Amino acid sequence: LVIINEKGFIISVNTSFLDLCGYAKNELLKKSLDIVLESRNTEKDEKTRLKIGQVRNLEQCIKTKDGSFIPVLYSCSRISGMSGVVPLYVCTFQNIKEQVRIREAYRQSEEWFKSIYHNAANLIISIDSDGIIYIGSNEGYLHAFYPNGTEKWRADCEHWVTSSPAIAEDGTIYVGSWD
Repeated sequence: LVIINEKGFIISVNTSFLDLCGYAKNELLKKSLDIVLESRNTEKDEKTRLKIGQVRNLEQCIKTKDGSFIPVLYSCSRISGMSGVVPLYVCTFQNIKEQVRIREAYRQSEEWFKSIYHNAANLIISIDSDGIIYIGSNEGYLHAFYPNGTEKWRADCEHWVTSSPAIAEDGTIYVGSWD
């Protein structure tokens, strides 16, 4: 939690925020909020919204004292009910580092799976009695995936796999490839 004045200068900060960004209280007081906000997301429109207290759940990064960046959901609202007093704003920063990591891992796995799918020989797959999905690919691998889409294993066939995988009763998998 950070409280700023109408010019964006920090006038109060709580210990949770200090722990998150690694600064001491005296290093932030009377400094511009820009000291911790990553500049790529502080465009003119957002600065204008900040001044009138209309920032809600903006995905932003804060700069820590050691120079690293932490993704956060940033909100800023004008503190109301203080007529005749210089307006103040309360800013909140919710650490979303883990959510961003998961979202990126999901995006990468989805791209990887799409790549395999698009390189699959004639897009033919086989599924065994446990729901394991077998896909041969033009990149030279036979892939096995769990029903949830995560890879179980892959076998290097050295050349294109050009036939659909066949599953024998004993579980042996047969494929045709150009090796």
